[in-house]
Amino acid sequence: AAGCDDLFHRAMGCMQGMAVGDSLGHPFEFLPVQDRPAGPHFDLERFEFVGASNTFRLKPGQWTDDAAMGLCMADSLLMRREFDGSDMRVRFWCWWNRGYNNAFRKDTTRSSSVGLGGNIAKSLTEISYLLPGETPSPAYKAATEDAGNGSLMRFAPVAIFYHAAPMEEVLDFARQSSYTTHPGIIAAEACSLLAFLIIRALKRQGEENQMTAKDFLDKVTAEYLRVSGLENKSGWGFDQMNWLVRSKPIHATERSWDWRSPNLDIAGTLRARGRTYNGYPVSAGYFGSYSLDGMALALWSVYHTSSFNEAVVKSVNLLGDADSHGSITGQLAGAFYGLSSIDKRFVDWVKKWDDYEFAARGVLLAHLGRTAGLITSI
Repeated sequence: AAGCDDLFHRAMGCMQGMAVGDSLGHPFEFLPVQDRPAGPHFDLERFEFVGASNTFRLKPGQWTDDAAMGLCMADSLLMRREFDGSDMRVRFWCWWNRGYNNAFRKDTTRSSSVGLGGNIAKSLTEISYLLPGETPSPAYKAATEDAGNGSLMRFAPVAIFYHAAPMEEVLDFARQSSYTTHPGIIAAEACSLLAFLIIRALKRQGEENQMTAKDFLDKVTAEYLRVSGLENKSGWGFDQMNWLVRSKPIHATERSWDWRSPNLDIAGTLRARGRTYNGYPVSAGYFGSYSLDGMALALWSVYHTSSFNEAVVKSVNLLGDADSHGSITGQLAGAFYGLSSIDKRFVDWVKKWDDYEFAARGVLLAHLGRTAGLITSI
């Protein structure tokens, strides 16, 4: 197994990466997606935002729903010592309605949480109507196939906490974590994929420690097809997952899922989709908000770079739903490269508002997750 020092270093990187990706991406959120950073972008060399819209008027290092909900999941796992979907859902409600785990604890000018997405908003409504003493169901049950990226953007704590569990159990918990807010099978399967990738990155050892991100992703995506059984599955949801994991979309409407290609051709993807896709309006400003789009952008960003900083900046510079695909990229790149790979200036931006709590939770999740099955829930 990976040494404790390596594991903790990568777990901290995964959690910190989630926050950095969110905080770098949100200034560009809702700007029309672009294949190359010709317009607004983050300039890594000059270390500054260029042409940012900053819709939520946040300060450098502050985060939105992505990282805040990740903290909620981390707290639930640490306090319950097990997966508890009901507890997570209550914590999500407290984030939006009570400011729990938002970025403004140390900012006297702000208090209300920002960034609530439409699918997650629906899942929180029923909690508002619970009577005292009632507990919400562990999953949001609705007759829809909502498959936004909201369960991916916050996902890191589940993978870190269950890194030592049998992979079949891990993938099941990953899906359950998605169902707390997203009824769709595709979002759940996307979380299963992200869980596998993060855990394989966390537990890397031997020759894998010398691999480039490109070679590592080639290896572990092929493994995922076998381990998850996806290679033998077909039908709605599983077909789309196969196209994504293999980086071989068969329709023009998913051409941007070819994350091994140097050019995603997002413009061509949007043209092929027209006005609606999977029953939802197509918007250049929201591109990446569909779970498999967001996952493809993250895979592409890590695959075609050689450092955490390059990967996350490459992702957010695509614009669109930049905070969320930036957060997904940050989780994966952070798990692969570790905390020390993240530019100290990024860490310091976030530290001003969190006092290293993202990284601290990463260590706690990795440590307590080793013995989760042996500890009585409290």
